[in-house]
Amino acid sequence: MTNEELFTYGEGLYNILCEKRNIQFIVCPCSFGDTINVSVFMSSYKQSHNINTVILVIKKSHENLSRMFKYIDGVFPIEDYEMWALRIYMAVTQKYNDNNVLYGTFKPTDLSFSDIKITKELNFVDEYKTQVLDIPISSRCDSVIIGSNNSDYSDSVLLLPYARTYKMINEIFWKNLASNYLKQGKKVYTNVGPCENPITSTIPLELPISELCSCAKTFYKIIGLRSGIMDALALTGCSMDVIYTGLNIQDLICIDEINLSTNLLNLNPNAKVHNYSYHPNTEKQLIDILCKESK
Repeated sequence: MTNEELFTYGEGLYNILCEKRNIQFIVCPCSFGDTINVSVFMSSYKQSHNINTVILVIKKSHENLSRMFKYIDGVFPIEDYEMWALRIYMAVTQKYNDNNVLYGTFKPTDLSFSDIKITKELNFVDEYKTQVLDIPISSRCDSVIIGSNNSDYSDSVLLLPYARTYKMINEIFWKNLASNYLKQGKKVYTNVGPCENPITSTIPLELPISELCSCAKTFYKIIGLRSGIMDALALTGCSMDVIYTGLNIQDLICIDEINLSTNLLNLNPNAKVHNYSYHPNTEKQLIDILCKESK
């Protein structure tokens, strides 16, 4: 579709939402992490704006995630191209908070959506509260619904080496990390999605995000690149080590990593955060740190 065709399609979707005047819709057009940033403050949002019913407009790939948040009253899942069309319509018309529809992330500066309006005066979480949701900075995260899961991974390590927003680490790093844990007698799993391969000598694990979260606390340790999935897992309070490699600034505005660390630690104060910059010696040091016997 051309941008003009997407605009027209997005207008149709927007008008469908506007017809249901008694419902507040929040459009979540970006990553897992952005959807979580909206979902986790839903009780504060409702209270601050005197709203009874909120439905999230989300990508179909995020539908499973929404079940973790009890203050979300429903979801309107759409295809990726439909979300793109809705984004274009709302950006062109500047309807970021009109009628009963809220744009649930930072406003873009142009239709490439590669840059966003953010003051950088506050940490990332507080920017989301004030700029996007318009709720008090003092608002706290809601508790999440973690279903029961009989799986026991107490002797296992889960690796999450894939992320869209952050630069990837070479596979040799993950192979060496897995090898160290295998020598300790641990089982090692790789979280994989479509078209993703497990790290050599590890067991592939492909679970819906809600199921993954339900068994997260049973893992000996979870280690992964900073990503939206790590945000979701952080909500469970699991033992986790998070690796920052720097943003792919071709895709997103470069927000400093201290602010992004604050976002993650706000979700899980016990998470351990590590910065990664490739060098043979520093890589070995990081692997040694991650493979310490104690959690």
